[in-house]
Amino acid sequence: MTFFVRFSIRGISPERGLIKLHRQKISVYNVVKRDKDRLCFSVKRKEEKKVIAIFASSCYNIEKEPPQGWAKALHMLKERSGFLAGALCSFLAIALMQTLVLRVEVEGGGAREGEIRAILAENGVRVWRPYTADGAALSVEVLSVRDVSFCSVYKEGFVVYAKIGLRSAEGERAEAKPLLSDCDGVVESIVVLSGTPAVSVGDAVKAGDVLVLPQDEAGSAVPSARVSILCTAYGDYFELLLLTGGDHISLEREGDVWCARYRRIQSIYFS
Repeated sequence: MTFFVRFSIRGISPERGLIKLHRQKISVYNVVKRDKDRLCFSVKRKEEKKVIAIFASSCYNIEKEPPQGWAKALHMLKERSGFLAGALCSFLAIALMQTLVLRVEVEGGGAREGEIRAILAENGVRVWRPYTADGAALSVEVLSVRDVSFCSVYKEGFVVYAKIGLRSAEGERAEAKPLLSDCDGVVESIVVLSGTPAVSVGDAVKAGDVLVLPQDEAGSAVPSARVSILCTAYGDYFELLLLTGGDHISLEREGDVWCARYRRIQSIYFS
């Protein structure tokens, strides 16, 4: 594809300037006379330096005109190629990071944790790998491990969680404990299958606050619940990307800092 450069020359009888180019066997295109002393024309890009040299020692003032149309678009792409390449790399990196696994947490696996981690690894749940597993199918497979009575596998940010409930030697569930919040935020939703909710939708909670108590009116000793908490964090753009794992509701600038709003799902023996 041939690209053109457009010039304008100004002086007495600018048409004579074209004669100079003709003598040097330089072809001109799309000649337009703007004023009586100004003429515009295009030449092939490979002739650009030669044209400037020809008029450098003449009585004509020559100026290179900014590109227009497709030429302008191509020029802008060329001028911003570094920025565009960086933006594309950032986009691809963020897209990859959203699926990347940086940590695998097995909670409540006890003596069966090694077997559970092996099942996760066999299904592609590994550190520094994209997360492509089916959490529901994985939960069913983990339930086949001896003594496992409850399992929920899911990904939050860069972390894959396997929440496990084990039967004790007497066939009962593991020791009861409350579900605690691991972040600051506002309760968005709460589902309790067993246990007693300690918070309601709309309540503000801090990290460490009790969300669900283990005992309920029927005397159940182990809670089964899931709580969704909406969180807000302020800081550097990339720090917030790491915090939310790219899984944020919004990420926007507020004054001199960035503000991320994101969701945390916390559950215990919930599958």
